[in-house]
Amino acid sequence: MASIRGISIEQVQKAINDNTDSKQFNVFGEPRVNVLAVNLTLDEISTLPVK
Repeated sequence: MASIRGISIEQVQKAINDNTDSKQFNVFGEPRVNVLAVNLTLDEISTLPVK
């Protein structure tokens, strides 16, 4: 994903970390990644033109 967008792996990992919600009430379930928010963030920092 990083090479396709022309960004570093660290930038992708930061986008994922920034858009991950913790467990509900810090007890129930598993952490959740907001995939739409990650993709929008990656679109903003990508060095390639959007088609």
